[in-house]
Amino acid sequence: MSPETGSWSVQFLPLADGVRAWNELVADSPDASLYHRDRWIEVLNKAYNLRPSVALAVDGGGRVGAGCVFATVGLPFKRRMVSLPFSDACPPLSPDIGAGRELMAALAARASGQSSLEIRGMAAPEPWQIVDSFDDWRLRLDRSLSSLESGASKHLLRQVRNGLKEQMQIDSGSGLARLRRFYQLMLATRRRQGIPPPPFRLFESVNAVFGEDCKVWLASKGGRDAAGLVVLPDGDRLYYRWGARADAIPPGANHLLFWRLIEESAGEFESLELGRADRRNAGLCRFKRELGAASSPLPYSYYPRAGSQMSAEALTGAARLASRVWQRLPLSVTRVVGTALYQYFA
Repeated sequence: MSPETGSWSVQFLPLADGVRAWNELVADSPDASLYHRDRWIEVLNKAYNLRPSVALAVDGGGRVGAGCVFATVGLPFKRRMVSLPFSDACPPLSPDIGAGRELMAALAARASGQSSLEIRGMAAPEPWQIVDSFDDWRLRLDRSLSSLESGASKHLLRQVRNGLKEQMQIDSGSGLARLRRFYQLMLATRRRQGIPPPPFRLFESVNAVFGEDCKVWLASKGGRDAAGLVVLPDGDRLYYRWGARADAIPPGANHLLFWRLIEESAGEFESLELGRADRRNAGLCRFKRELGAASSPLPYSYYPRAGSQMSAEALTGAARLASRVWQRLPLSVTRVVGTALYQYFA
């Protein structure tokens, strides 16, 4: 434990040692999301052996006033502390404002001279550097289907009708067999985007931890999968975690897939969390807007400074050149290399 500053001191612990206090903080916080909870953290730990840690601001009576979970990732010579890797947003939880200030100061002090620090989903005060190029997208589901249809764009609904004309088959379910089918689509998608795919062990971990709560939606025609998505529930929120499609798909296949998910989830969940998008990725932002979703700023905070390449959706320089090479690799090669390298792109 560090020396007390005011009435708070900050403890840095392996999450295994501080899990009870962290879970109590999460349970009591209205700001907690899927990415703060033990199931998601367990998925990441199983898939990448992250060995997460937790920082807790504690008063003299043992009360936790703020906390942050993080893991150290990156190349051995360029380490980063991230809250939380492979997650859209996992900012500190700070029910006490003073405790939150002490926590941020302690995190910056710990990063100084050791590694950089990245907090996703928070605009931290100076001397932190803020990158504000992302938005978080959410579609409210606590309304009627007619209201959802009114909120969707005419273009999207026209594409949904195209999917129906193509007689696309849409179904959903759980299990490794479906996840393997989805993963084949993801390999094609990531090669087309020029970025490495996650290893399949990530989806094995999701299946092991979430079980039947992990739903895989697939659009197919003539026995061939055209598009897919994976969703995870967290209370009254449904999280769209991964999406993928084949290189060439029938018109409207992906639009119909999402619309069927929306139709089935309406009334069962309060919202569909469509996740992060870089504002420079005009196509992705347009698609989420056409679904009827609304965006809100999703700032990221860095100490002492942000790196040169913060977004895989807007590659520049050497990263862009490497992406073009990746697009020309055989799928079998992208799977092997991606499995080896993906954890370094957290």
